[in-house]
Amino acid sequence: MSINYMSIKEFQHEGYLQEVNRQFFHPLGLALEVKVDTNKGWVLSGIWDYRDDSEGMRYDDEPNSEKVRKQANIEKIARERKPVREKSLGYWVQPIKDIVDTREEDTNEKILIHESKRCCGFGCNCYLEAIEQAD
Repeated sequence: MSINYMSIKEFQHEGYLQEVNRQFFHPLGLALEVKVDTNKGWVLSGIWDYRDDSEGMRYDDEPNSEKVRKQANIEKIARERKPVREKSLGYWVQPIKDIVDTREEDTNEKILIHESKRCCGFGCNCYLEAIEQAD
């Protein structure tokens, strides 16, 4: 099986870069960066690291039609893909078979959540609900 590749330019233009940064990297204090290299064209150039900033990173709040277009495009793609993926695989975001919750590290008590407790996606409360149900 061969691997298909998307160009970095398309990744940025279609909104994938914006949304992976906004929804995943920025809250963690990180940002995936792309640049246009004069010799190589569009390249992944690095990861900004502001993990020492407790608020993480964010885009400015100025209205920007390009940000709105990209966000709407990624939402549309996800809406189209989600039902097929969930029907075929039983999930949208691939679960880790066993998740160990270490929130109560001071008591050395760990709660094991088995794969039957599936999450609907990143940023939801399913993970927390599964932990509460395991109690």
